[in-house]
Amino acid sequence: SFKNFSMFYQHLFNGEVFITDDNLRGRLFSLDAFDVANLGINYRLLNTGSQSLELGLRVNNIYNEIYQNVSSRPMPNRNFNIQIHYKF
Repeated sequence: SFKNFSMFYQHLFNGEVFITDDNLRGRLFSLDAFDVANLGINYRLLNTGSQSLELGLRVNNIYNEIYQNVSSRPMPNRNFNIQIHYKF
């Protein structure tokens, strides 16, 4: 954080996951391990005692990793999220 700006980097690792009840290893019986990273920046426009307004930009999967959490359901490639937080 610096003045009204804040920034974050998030790195997630998920190991190999078995998809059958007998936990056999192999391409047909497990999902590969993967790393996913996210990066974001926020800017606070308003900060009073009871209210705050913040704008944010987040880039998910910045390395464009191809991965699956569930068999045959691929997760999205790099994607962007713009957000406005108003607390009252």
